[in-house]
Amino acid sequence: MAKNITSDDQEGQTPLDDISGLLVNVKNRQELNDLEFKNNSAASRKYLLKNLTSKSAPFTYIWLQKIHEDMFGKVWRWAGMPRNSDLNIGVPKEQIGAEIHKLFYDLGQWEERKEQPLEIAAKIHHRLAFIHPFANGNGRWARMVANLYLHKEKLPIVQWPENQKIFRPQYLKALKAADKGDHALLFKLHEEYWKST
Repeated sequence: MAKNITSDDQEGQTPLDDISGLLVNVKNRQELNDLEFKNNSAASRKYLLKNLTSKSAPFTYIWLQKIHEDMFGKVWRWAGMPRNSDLNIGVPKEQIGAEIHKLFYDLGQWEERKEQPLEIAAKIHHRLAFIHPFANGNGRWARMVANLYLHKEKLPIVQWPENQKIFRPQYLKALKAADKGDHALLFKLHEEYWKST
């Protein structure tokens, strides 16, 4: 296990300070990114290549944990387990469960008001990223869950760009605005990358 993994973390990324839960031997951040990408791609295929129903995609806390485990479980021991410490972002660890359940309540309200599915997906994405329930991988997981919502609604998914250096600054700006209650930039981003499919 590499003890001195080099870090070239980008702004807004959870720092890679603790690698104690790493299940694989990597020399640098790029190797870790490649392994996580491979694991994430397999999870995407598992969920997106089949029809989702209320039974197969129940949008429960346990189901959300399973998605994270599927996305990161071959790389990190703690995949799918709520974080047990507070970070400089996210809600306090004691509030994670309550905030997830509040999101489910709000989801029901958004659907009852017949809000547009793409806007609902953007709100799901934001809230999960804001809650930040896991030690790492929260952004990728939140984007995946939002896409699973769209897929369940029989709609195309958002195709997020692979070039993070170009995309990341506008993405972080949109999330920060949504933190303050302004979802317009985040809706616009979802629409931009959704229409390009």
